[in-house]
Amino acid sequence: MIEPAVNGTRNVINAAAEVGGIRRVVMTSSIGAVYMDPRRSLDGEADETCWSDLEFCKNTKNWYCYAKTVAEQAAWELAKERKLDLVVINPFLVLGPLLQTAVNASTWHIAKYLDGSVQTYTNAA
Repeated sequence: MIEPAVNGTRNVINAAAEVGGIRRVVMTSSIGAVYMDPRRSLDGEADETCWSDLEFCKNTKNWYCYAKTVAEQAAWELAKERKLDLVVINPFLVLGPLLQTAVNASTWHIAKYLDGSVQTYTNAA
């Protein structure tokens, strides 16, 4: 999961730099890249100085957030190196048609509210 995320991100940044005429790349990342830090205040805003704590992600086996974090960090580093303006959007939820037959974790969390099986969500951060 980690290697494809980083390599795919690097491939897009490199391709944009090599095409010529492209000045800005807009990347859709995830809130998982900036929010998984147990020391972070729950009342604070997430901004460009925030990153998920990689050790915390490893210890909790949250490989999705780990991969999103290292991929976005690689994008910032490479964009600077290749002199591209990078804009990153970190949505907390992206919805659309399912591409797979099994319900993924994000959809499962939402479905619990829709079917009434849960009323509140515990913040595990």
